[in-house]
Amino acid sequence: MQSFSIARDHEHLIPYIQAALAVAPGLRLWASPWSPPAWMKDNNSIDGGNMRGDPEILEAHALYLARFVEEYEAAGLDIELVMPQNEPGYETRYPSCLWAPTLRRDYLRDYLAPTFAERGVPAEIWLGTMSAPEDAEHVQTVMADSTLSGGVVKGIGLQWNLVGSVGSWASQYRLPIM
Repeated sequence: MQSFSIARDHEHLIPYIQAALAVAPGLRLWASPWSPPAWMKDNNSIDGGNMRGDPEILEAHALYLARFVEEYEAAGLDIELVMPQNEPGYETRYPSCLWAPTLRRDYLRDYLAPTFAERGVPAEIWLGTMSAPEDAEHVQTVMADSTLSGGVVKGIGLQWNLVGSVGSWASQYRLPIM
């Protein structure tokens, strides 16, 4: 994390967020990255590929997300929730990253939640954003873990093609669905 920086965000993104908040101060901010940094993936590219499961990589990824939230907070922008991977079951030729459901479960439980707790990161951890039908396995695997379903995961984010899952997931897991 020696070279971690949100300098590019300060240049290309944060001014737009600040402008939007000036018009609509009630906007809520959340994060759902399309890809981790290339060096965290098996293909060393932000396009396609799988998340590496080495403990050092998972630890670095958790710290990366924590630092992101912390740096945005330092810029006056409160990230309310983090969905650590957009479309974890959908590989594309543009920025994406496949996660095995068990790796995602272990990462959330053993790396991200403890890192956020240790650093006092205020953002909630959500499971999302789910898109592909295969993502239902992610939800089932993560929510079958009593630590995660017992309070670590605060909600589930999904996209239009899983809208049919809203009712069953909301009643089964008793979590907000976005």
